[in-house]
This record gives sequence, C-alpha cells and structure tokens, in this order.
Amino acid sequence: MTTKPLKQMKVTAPKVKSVPRYIYVGPTFPGNIVQEYAVFVGTKKPDFLKEQFEKYPLLEHLIINVTDFPAALKELKEQGSRMHTLRAKMTEQFQKGRE
Repeated sequence: MTTKPLKQMKVTAPKVKSVPRYIYVGPTFPGNIVQEYAVFVGTKKPDFLKEQFEKYPLLEHLIINVTDFPAALKELKEQGSRMHTLRAKMTEQFQKGRE
C-alpha cells in the first residue's frame, strides 16, 4: 500500500482587534478607588473615574499606555523627571484633601 502525501493547507488565524490597555502610575487613591499600577482595558478614562478626573486634573497624565510602562517606571525613579514630579504633585493633592 502506498500513501500519498497530504496536501498542505494554509490555515490563518482570524484577525483579532487589539484592545488598548492603560496603566495608572500614580499613588493609590484615598479610599482605594484606584490602586497604584491599576490597569484599564479599552479606555484611558473609565466612567467610574469621571469625578476623579475633574477633581485631580493630573490624573490624565498618570494613566499611560502599558507599552510605555517600562520607560515610565524608570522615569518615576528619577527625581526631578516629569513623571516623578507629576506623581509627587498627585501625592501632595491627596494629602491636602485629608487635612
């Protein structure tokens, strides 16, 4: 009995639309509304944070694309850098809110 080689078929996976992911690199919010390094899927401004965006305008700058996280993490450790300064200002705003 002889066997014939199987005909090779090209199989392609369906294209999956990439969903953007964002990470918050600021300090944990009072009341744990958002914790440090929380990840948001699909939107940079989740609806449940609407009030927080109004109260803390710096929040928008502390939610970044996850692809930028390694560079941001490095920058957060550099005193005087943009990210370090933004995070320090956010921490200061939280502390003022507790007084």
